[in-house]
Amino acid sequence: MTDIQADDLDDGLEYAYSNSEDEGVALNPEEEETRLPSEGEGDSDGEVSQDGKKDTELKTKENSKDNKNNKKRKNEVSDSKLKNKKKQKMEFDMNEKVNLAKQTPDIIAEKLAAKIRSFNPDLSPLELSELYINKSVIKYTGDWDQERDLTNFAKFLQDTLSSVLPSGKPKKAKKPKKNKKGWAKENVSEPEPVREERKFVLILSMSAIRACDVYRATKDIPGGSLKVINKNKLKDDLKTLKFTKCRILAATCGRVTKVLESEECPLKSGEIEAIVCDSSYLDPKKRHLWDSADVIPLIKKIVDENDKAKVYLY
Repeated sequence: MTDIQADDLDDGLEYAYSNSEDEGVALNPEEEETRLPSEGEGDSDGEVSQDGKKDTELKTKENSKDNKNNKKRKNEVSDSKLKNKKKQKMEFDMNEKVNLAKQTPDIIAEKLAAKIRSFNPDLSPLELSELYINKSVIKYTGDWDQERDLTNFAKFLQDTLSSVLPSGKPKKAKKPKKNKKGWAKENVSEPEPVREERKFVLILSMSAIRACDVYRATKDIPGGSLKVINKNKLKDDLKTLKFTKCRILAATCGRVTKVLESEECPLKSGEIEAIVCDSSYLDPKKRHLWDSADVIPLIKKIVDENDKAKVYLY
């Protein structure tokens, strides 16, 4: 029987036959290059998929790190601005405190009134008005243009308070003369010596250490100086104030208040004709005299009891 091949049949059908052993569908070279590897293809240990994950994680970490760095930089800039503002405010407050003594009486009175309001937030306006210091008792010292430090303290007192301070050193009391038989008899016809009226200059400082510094700076000027501070015993201060010939009291507010409130007070408010406030001095914490709540009430008490008393800021 004769073999009939497929091409010899005239049945109108086309036959394509490949002798290749690979029965799969052949791909064009371009398609082979662009085809992505399917899952499981590549190296046996799956390096392709792990590298992809590592790249993604690395990028995420870098982005997170960048965000943290940006936030840190923003916080640093914000902190720097805040520090600058605080520094500027501190310098402004310091300048205001130091220069308060050079202001006019009405500005000083207003500043002190603001202090009183801050110390007594629960009082009514009517009650507060009774605590204010009238500007009429504050003397202007802004025209004294020298440096306001310890070195010039004595000169300030001599230039500003020449009418209150004595012109020379206090004279010692004369002792009665003796004769051969003993003490001389008093001559009754001679008038008794008139006791010199005492006029004190009270210098208020914010601390005992500062008051001691002021005492050393002013002890050699006419009238002399005396320390009145809490470091001394109160009974010793009372005794000294009774007989002292000094006319300058370098004192702290607390001790003067105790002296004036004592039963046998040798110091009268009427004897204090000038109150010098050590206003320009700032302690290491940048506080000054007016930051104490006891200073203004003491000054108010003295000026209310003595209409001649005046307030000077150094």
